[in-house]
Amino acid sequence: MKMGFEYIKGHLCCDGIRIDGVAEKIGTPFYLYSKEAIVGNFTSYKEAFSEVSPLICYAAKANANIAIFKLLAKLGSGCDVCSQGELFLAKRGGIPSKKIVFNGNGKTEADIKMAIKEKVFLIIADSIDELFLIDSIAKEKINVGIRINPGIEPKTHPYVATGLEKSKFGITMASLNNAISIIRKMENINFICLSFHIGSQITELSPFVESAKKLVSFAKEIGEIKYIDIGGGLGIPYNNENFPGISSFAKEIVPIVKDFKLIIEPGRSIVGNSACLVTRVLYLKETKAKRFIIVDAAMNDLIRPALYNSFHRILPGELREQEEIVADIVGPICEDGDFLARERKINQASLSDILCIMDAGTYSFSMSSNYNGRARCPEVMVIDKKPCVIRKRETFKDLIRNQLIPDGL
Repeated sequence: MKMGFEYIKGHLCCDGIRIDGVAEKIGTPFYLYSKEAIVGNFTSYKEAFSEVSPLICYAAKANANIAIFKLLAKLGSGCDVCSQGELFLAKRGGIPSKKIVFNGNGKTEADIKMAIKEKVFLIIADSIDELFLIDSIAKEKINVGIRINPGIEPKTHPYVATGLEKSKFGITMASLNNAISIIRKMENINFICLSFHIGSQITELSPFVESAKKLVSFAKEIGEIKYIDIGGGLGIPYNNENFPGISSFAKEIVPIVKDFKLIIEPGRSIVGNSACLVTRVLYLKETKAKRFIIVDAAMNDLIRPALYNSFHRILPGELREQEEIVADIVGPICEDGDFLARERKINQASLSDILCIMDAGTYSFSMSSNYNGRARCPEVMVIDKKPCVIRKRETFKDLIRNQLIPDGL
């Protein structure tokens, strides 16, 4: 079986089936996932880190479709969740409680109560105040870890850098001894883990290595720590960059953490390259200043270019001999910030052509919205060479599902 996305006889395919054929059945826009790519990426983690048999907890925030949870659960995955909703979805998708880690820097009392009720494996506390709250809520010993902010520059976009001293996440190294002395006096906390998560889309391994060495050194001083949680954040190439792979990551990390049980929380590196956003060309427009390719997908479907100025490759559904032009690929939303690419070199498109915005498996559908009254698009996964809808296209009824008109209006 063909894995992932490639051209076969001039047509872009997903796991061996033509994407333009799926578009005719489903209608555009829609997200299309390669089951085989997800399986391959997760398996790469299992094999690369096999020496230490890690608990691999897929980061739910990357993409929280329950079909993806179900697929990963069958492969042995756990889950990293940051809210009651993500915990609910992970459980609904078949992730066992004993493999769920509850993270987040602003857990509410309700969050902690649900985590305890569902008997998640581990709660990672983000502050000293949270430790007191957990201890007051718990009625018996529960597994707790501490997220440490190592104060390390992860060399990524500032919005997704989470391990800097100015970041809102974690307990600083300077405050750690105080936190340890407090936690040891708590009756309902079984302190077993030190954790870090330094950011997302990290392009170099040195920040991981430096953070892991800090944590392991401190864990050996403490004595009771069983688990080291190195978070996630390994980047993927969006524009053919030369990034370190999963095997290189493991070769650097395994020798450092081998004396502890390891938890990893990958998200983007499991699902990022597994999907594309499929869209159709509506109009072509040319002004004195620019050329525009107007498509039926928009920033409500994929906000990453507008939010982070993120780059996504855009590939035609069918390869044809066409003039290369420079154009903005834009959507129908009433915002000049509604773009999927700006000043992009691309082959001239024709009306009704299929275009595929690649590497859109992470923080893409999960950040979509109903802005401009647009129904969110469906999600489809290719399973055994068949396109299977894993989320229906929303309807107008979905737009008003939770809205009310009170008496008197």
